[in-house]
Amino acid sequence: MIQRFRQTELKKLFESGNSAGINPHRVKYLRQILALIETSDSIEDMDLPGLNLHERDQSGMCTVEVSGAGASHSRIKMKIFINGVSHGNV
Repeated sequence: MIQRFRQTELKKLFESGNSAGINPHRVKYLRQILALIETSDSIEDMDLPGLNLHERDQSGMCTVEVSGAGASHSRIKMKIFINGVSHGNV
């Protein structure tokens, strides 16, 4: 479950579908990734082909890659909480 966003544009995309300020080539892919994050129960749920999941030991942050036609790569960072406990390495 997504609890908060650091980037206002991603929050607007997730909550209302407003894609202003987001690269148009990435909107569809970002919607899919946000839906996957929202419905995931564990970090293993995010370890799918093409997402290139990276786990970060020290900070507890994980990342998945975001790409789109004609766009450079970027990442979505997330911290996974299970039963209120942060899990960067599950």
